[in-house]
Formats: sequence, C-alpha cells, structure tokens
Amino acid sequence: MKSDSRLTVDIDHNVGQTTILSSLERLVLTTEDGVDDDDVVSVDPELDLFVYANAVEVRTSLVLPGRKILMVAREIGGVGSASATIDVSAARSPEPLPAPAPPNAPSSAAGGRDGAQGRDGAAGQAGQAGGHAGSIDLWFGDVLSPLTLRANGADGQAGQGGAAGSKGAYGGLGYTSSRKTRRRKNSVVRKPVRVKAGMGGPGGNGGPGGRGGSGGHAGVLIIRGRADSRLRGSLSVLSCEAVGGTGGAGGIGGSGGAGGSSRHRAPAAEGAQGADGEPGIDGRDTPPDLRVLDFVALADHAIASHQAALLQQANLHYLAADPNHRPEGYRRAAELLDWITLSTAAIHEGQAESAERSPECAATLRGVYCEARARLAQLSQGLDAFGNTQDYCPKASLELYADSIQRRLEMLATVEVAHKTYVENLADHRRARAALEDGRRQAEVLAGEFRVEVEQLQAQCADLQVRIEQVHAEVLRRRVQLESSLARFRTKIEGVAGCNIGDVFNAASMLVFLPMMWTGSKAQGGFWGSVGAAVAMGTGGIIERGVRYADVGHGSVPRKLLLGQVELIAKDLKSLSDGYRAHQIGFEVDDAYGQKLMVFQQEFNATLQQYADVVESQSARRAMRDFVDIVARRNALAMEFNELANRQLERSGTIDQLVAQSRQLSQDLARSTQPDLHRMVAFMGGLYHRAVEQVLRHIYQASRALAFWSLEQPRSPFAEIVRADSPAPLDHATLTAAADNLLSAYQSAVEAMRNLPQRFPDAARARATKPRGIVELITDDTHPDELARFRKTGELYVNVRPATPTTSSDESSFAGLANVRLTEVRAWILGAVTATGRLHVTLESDGAEVIVDRHGRPRSFRHAWDRVAFVYRLADDTIEIDGTIGSVSQRTRYASIGPFTRWRLKVEPHLNAGLDLSQVRLIELDFWGACHAFLA
Repeated sequence: MKSDSRLTVDIDHNVGQTTILSSLERLVLTTEDGVDDDDVVSVDPELDLFVYANAVEVRTSLVLPGRKILMVAREIGGVGSASATIDVSAARSPEPLPAPAPPNAPSSAAGGRDGAQGRDGAAGQAGQAGGHAGSIDLWFGDVLSPLTLRANGADGQAGQGGAAGSKGAYGGLGYTSSRKTRRRKNSVVRKPVRVKAGMGGPGGNGGPGGRGGSGGHAGVLIIRGRADSRLRGSLSVLSCEAVGGTGGAGGIGGSGGAGGSSRHRAPAAEGAQGADGEPGIDGRDTPPDLRVLDFVALADHAIASHQAALLQQANLHYLAADPNHRPEGYRRAAELLDWITLSTAAIHEGQAESAERSPECAATLRGVYCEARARLAQLSQGLDAFGNTQDYCPKASLELYADSIQRRLEMLATVEVAHKTYVENLADHRRARAALEDGRRQAEVLAGEFRVEVEQLQAQCADLQVRIEQVHAEVLRRRVQLESSLARFRTKIEGVAGCNIGDVFNAASMLVFLPMMWTGSKAQGGFWGSVGAAVAMGTGGIIERGVRYADVGHGSVPRKLLLGQVELIAKDLKSLSDGYRAHQIGFEVDDAYGQKLMVFQQEFNATLQQYADVVESQSARRAMRDFVDIVARRNALAMEFNELANRQLERSGTIDQLVAQSRQLSQDLARSTQPDLHRMVAFMGGLYHRAVEQVLRHIYQASRALAFWSLEQPRSPFAEIVRADSPAPLDHATLTAAADNLLSAYQSAVEAMRNLPQRFPDAARARATKPRGIVELITDDTHPDELARFRKTGELYVNVRPATPTTSSDESSFAGLANVRLTEVRAWILGAVTATGRLHVTLESDGAEVIVDRHGRPRSFRHAWDRVAFVYRLADDTIEIDGTIGSVSQRTRYASIGPFTRWRLKVEPHLNAGLDLSQVRLIELDFWGACHAFLA
C-alpha cells in the first residue's frame, strides 16, 4: 500500500487487482522493468488495473497480458505527448511440442521366419488453445497523444507432430539343417537341408498429427469520449487492435517405418505416412465499442474520496492562478472543475442511484458537485478563488488580520499533527484510530466555522437584495426622466426646425436596452419579467444586422440603436431571491458594468451633438448619462449578489462533504472496525487541505488589504507559496513564514498611510465657526433632476468623479490631490426644515471606488459599502453625530475609503419629525480626510 494525500496505490493479491486513486497533475504509469523514478508508478503486469485520475500518462507501454484495465480520467496520453501503447493482448502460446520418439522396432525373427511388422507411431497431442485477451475500458475527456490500444487473442498452439512408425523386424536368417531319411535295410541316412532366410517385417505406420489449438478471442475495447466532437478528434490519435488469434496448425503426421530387411531377400514395404492434424479454429475478432460518454454511466465510476481529492487539486490551481503571472491556473482549474461536475452531476440530480454507494458517500459527492459548480460559476464571471472580483479589497485592520491568521495557523498545526500521525501509523490500528478521531473533531470545528460564514453570506445577500430593489426603482425613475427629456427635445426640434428624427427617438424612448423586455413568444416560454427578476439582468451588446428594423414586441426600432436583450429566467418570479433559487447558481448578467450601454451612450451623444446649442439637447444628454450610470450600478449590484450567492453555495457544498465524511467516520469508529482505507486517507488529506485553505483565505484577505493601503498592483502571494504540482510546501512552517512576511509588509503600508503629510481641512479651518472640508455642491444648475426628486422623496444619488493630475479646479474640488482618504463625510442641506430643528441624514457609499495614486494612476477597488449617520442642528450647524468614515491610523478596525464613488443621501421622515424639503436649493457634500500631492 502506497498512500499520500494525492496518490493511493492499493495492491490486493487476493482478488488480483491494483487500484490507483490519483489527483496528481499527471499520473505516469508503466510496466517496464528497471524504472528508477519516483514520479513513475510501476504496475504489476499480473494483476488487473483500476485507475481513477486527473490525467494519465503512459511511459512507453503498459502491458498486462490478458488482464482487465479500467481508466477514468480527464486526459489520457503518453508522456510529453509521445506515443504510447496499452496492451492487454493474451500471452503468446508456447511453441509446439516436438514429435514423440518413434517406438522401438520389434525383435528380429527367428531363423528363416518372416520379421514382424513395425510398431505404429503415437498420435501427436492437440495444441493448447490460445489465451483470450483482456479488456480495456477507457472513460476520458480527451486523448492528448498517439495511443495504441491492443487486445489481441493469442494464436493457438500448433498440434504436436505424430510419431514415426518403427522399422519392421528383420527376417530370420537362412540356415542348413540335417534331417533323417529312412533307407533300406532299415538304416537311417541324414541329409543336409537348406532353409531360406525369412522376409523382413513391413514398417509401422506413422502416428497422426495432433489438432491445432483454437485461437484466443480478442478482448473488449470500450472507449467513452467526453463529447461527440471530442470523440471524433480523439480517434485521430487512437489506434485500436482487437483481433482473435489464429488457430494453431495441425501436427504433421509421423512418417511410416522402414520395412525390415533380410539377407538375400528384398526389403519389406515401408509403413504408411501418418495423417496431418486438423488446424485449430481462429479466435473471434471484437470491434471497438466507441461511444459518446454518458454522464449517468460515468457517475457509476465516481468515488467520493477521489472526487473530493480532485476538487482539492482544482482549488489549488485556482488559488495559485494570477492574471498577470500565472494565468494558466485559471484554465487548469476550469478544466478539472468541468470534469468533476460532469462526473457527479447525475448523482446530484438523483439519476445514478447505486446500492453499492453508501448514503454518506452520495452526500459527499453531492457536496463536491455543488462546490465544483459554484467554483465554475465564479470562474465564468472572472472572479478569483474566493469569489471576489480582481479589484476586491477588505478594510480590516492589521490587528484583526494578525489575530485571525494566527488562530487559523494554530488549527492547521493541530490538523497537521493528526494527519502526519495517521499517515505514519497506518499499520498501527490503535494510533491511526486516535489520529482519525482528532481529525474528526477538527472537521466539526471547520464545519462550524463555515456555517457561521454561510449565515453571514445569507445576511449580506438579504441586505443586498433590498439595495438592488432600491436602485432598480431609481432606474425606472430615471427612465421616465430620460423619456420626458427626449420628448421635449423632439418637440423643440421638430417644432422649430421641422426636422423628423422620429426613428432615433422612437428607439430611445422605447428603451429596448432595459432588461424587462419580453424575450420571446409564449410558445418559447418568454414573458414580461417582474421587477424582482429584472434587477438581476444586465444589458446585451449592440446588435449589427443586415435588416434595418427589429421587432421588440411592442414596435420596431432601427437595429443600429437596438441593444441585445438578455435571457430571463423562464418562470414568473416575485423577487430576486426567487430568481436565484430558480437559476440555482446565479443570474445571467451580460455587461454587468454597463460598458456596452456606454457605447450606446456615445452613439446617442454623437447623434445629438449637432443640436448641442439647444437646451433640451443638453438636458437629454445629461439624462442619458444619469440613466447609464444607474443601470451600470444596478447591474454591478446584481453581480455582487451573484458573487455572494456563489460563495454561499460553495461553502454549503463544503459543509455537506465534511458532515458526511465525519458521520461515516464516527460510525466506523463506533463499530470498532477498520475504516475504508481509501476513504480515510482522502478524509485526512481533505481535512488538511481545508485547514490550509482557511489560512490561505486570511492571507489572501491581508494581501488585498495591503494593495488597498499601498496602491501597488497586487501580486498573488499564492503564486509563490502554493505550488499545485508540489503540495509538500503547504505546511504550517511555510504558511507561517508567508503570513509573517505579508503582515510585515502590511504594517509598513499602514504606517506609511498613517503619516500622511496633508490633512483637509487644515487646523485653522477646522476651528472655524462653520468649518468645511472639500465640498461638492449640488444645486439646481449642477443636478436639477436629482435635486427636484430629493425635494419630493428625500433621496439623492450623486457620483463624485476621480481627479487626475490634469483635472482643473473648475472641474473638481479635489484637483491636485492624490491618494485621498476620508475620515468624515457630512451633508449640509440648506433649506431643510424639521419640527425639532435638527436634521438626521444617512450617507452611504456603494463600495465601488477609485483612488488615484501619486503618479496619477487610478486604481479601482470594491469592498463592503459604508453607511454613516450625520446629525446636526439646522440653526447653527452644531454637529450632534458626526459622519465618521474611518481613520488613517492603524489602530482603527477598518481602513479609510476615498470620496470617488457613488453616494446616496437619504433623509427619512420617521427620523425627522415635521420634515419639509420643498425649499431645498443647495446641498453641500462635505469631505474631511487626508491626502498626498501628485508627484511631478
């Protein structure tokens, strides 16, 4: 038995089978003699072979005469794309037996007598039947190099030749004898008599040759390729031979014995030649069984411990991936995750029930499927291994990360000891059981942590759903504003200039880019989406067609201005959560950040540019800009919801695996039995990797926070410390050193941030009667529609755009300031009236922001949104509750954000008795914080 966390080789001579479970990047197999390479597994050619792997590479040849081979792997091929052979042809039949020796000739006859006939030769034995070939059963995603599969029957053994007949006996020698002759007078006279020699005996007949042995039957070649197109491609590098053995030749009949000889006589006749044996019957040929892989049948080969190990390997690839330094990690992770979901989908869907699979193993496989599918969804959305976008960053402090990483390292140390003890003491039943018990307890701890994380994700999803619904209501409002602006502009142009631009404004006023369009006929399952479903949909791309007009269900518009409509969930939904449950993984959000919609905006602006001097044109363009901004924001929130939901699904799958494995282990330990070795090795290895993953997750959080503080392009710390091909470095010592290095760099960045050279406002202005920091003014001139709505609803959205080195003071109040970080944000609302004389304002940043570094490079970040309350007295601006955002000190729990984001202001009537906003004419968005100057 050979075992580690990614390779198990179990050799069972009692059943004649070798079983290999591998999640290695490549499993190299051979039956060649004299291989001295730790990376190559030498296979016993006298045992059947069952292989479950990620990728199998055959070194030159894999020859198992007459045995059975089953391989289930994502990829199969030769080493380094070299050609290779898998051969289960029967062993060659032995050479035919030599003909039996002829019998001894009979003794010579007595004098004068004829010799006896020679003895007949013995018949030859029939040849042995040729051995039958074994079988090769391949289940694969792809074949990467020329591969020859052989399953030929052996030729039958030739029949034994018949023995030659013996020579006839010698005839008796002639002789002279005397005989008595009666004569007269009663006297006896002896006369000599001459007796002739006897004839030699005829030779014996030759023995008949033996019958040839039957040829062995060809073996079965079962080939199941991933998909029809891939299967056809794989056949170009697959060579299949499955030919029955030729029947053995019949034995040659023995030659007749020579006739016996005699002196002075002609030799006797030779014996007859023995008849040749009949040839053996040829073995049957077997055509290869080539079919497209059936995912239900594939699920029968899914082993829970192996699929869990493959998932761990995929996660390592995902962790080690880096968009700038190791992009291939994403591809490797996606390919392996895709194979895992294919292998386990039928089990998850209840289509592959098996009496041989325990409920715990089935639960583990369902958990593996859920986690793998969630990971794939993350990859398809361009998210990192932790379900975040590449610009994600948390805002936790140095102390928080130091504490969280230390606690995870302590857990890893405990799990590492248990894992090491178990692997080293597999032969010691008592100590191995103790290590398993330690591992089971740690699995329960991990599952508990994951449950807390799922609860937090559920709460975040619920909160985000409310925010999406609010923003979607703003989308609908701004759509009405845009339609109204376009209608006014059209009336102005057509009334004054007599210009018919109906096509343009019919297209725009219909707003076909709004993702609430009916996507098809009722027969195709289309419908008018509810608000809940629509908020999770994005906009499509601009469609270029040869036809000028397109039907959109309630009119036709020029295709030039038609944006592609998105696919909605095919059922009537009442809420966003209903939509998520129906779609299971996430929503189909095309153009989440509104890039395609912005292209449409550019075309729209170009069309209206010729009327730039018309006031209504300016209003329409501003309304289009605001509409694009809010749609992009809504879609970004939907994507964020997807990210949280995917993380929730992935964590739920992990919990299912841990609970199922822990329950099975508890049952085995309670029965005092020796737990299944494959399952337990995978459990301990999986537990170890989960503990490692927890440490990596917190190192990841710290590295992203470091990027937020330092504004340097982050490089994944896992590209160095996580080597998917060599898992040995992933131990407590290595990760401790990595965490120390990262936390040290983090502390340096925090300290540099703490010593900002400039603060705003300065000390003198901060002591003024009515101090102000850097102020963004919201007036009827700058934001007429927003302010008009605020007077009615008490809600306002405003984007503060980034300032770069070339931004002028007329364009931005932040001109000339780099790396701007906030400590407070306030909203002074001039003209507001309340019964108490105090005003309560809620300010909220949406979490997607831009910070411009000292070199003028804008950096985008996404993190949790911030919400603060600001309360002040209307009469004298006395602050009762300040809108504190953060601090530039490392002692704060959260990092300081910047101002360049989208802000939401809300004045709630129930928090402001007697509220009257009808006379509001000015809002001052007041920012306090610290900054640098741009470098020359």
